[in-house]
Amino acid sequence: MLPAGGSLALGDDGGAIIVLADGTQLGRFDAPWAYQADGTAVDTSFEISGTTLTQVVRHDAGMAYPVIADPSYKTTTFYWSRATVENMFARKGNVGQFCRVVPTSYLVGVGCGITPALDQAITQAHYQRKRIKAVFYNCAANYCNYYKFFVIA
Repeated sequence: MLPAGGSLALGDDGGAIIVLADGTQLGRFDAPWAYQADGTAVDTSFEISGTTLTQVVRHDAGMAYPVIADPSYKTTTFYWSRATVENMFARKGNVGQFCRVVPTSYLVGVGCGITPALDQAITQAHYQRKRIKAVFYNCAANYCNYYKFFVIA
């Protein structure tokens, strides 16, 4: 269900974007994908009808079933400042203190803790004197919620 005044739009990459009435992008579905049971890619795309987003998977008689299709949905992007990176770096050895400084309500699917990917991003950002961009992905039906971390200037 879209928020009041929200709309759907197809992106240039084949994905779909949820836009609020004020033009703010709420979230986006990455370009759709689908694979046959043998790992072969299947032609697929999104279609929008009003407030309904549908992933269309083109089937043919020679396909190996089942076909798997589950697009990723990006809901939130955080940008952590240099000061926050340094605070996280200083406390990452102490999970209790670390949990108090990480500015997210849902951290990497483990309650509160530090994953190897987050540890690597914090360490890299610390030594390169950079910030971190954290993108949360909500994969819908298969519950594969996860973060990806990017070290940025």
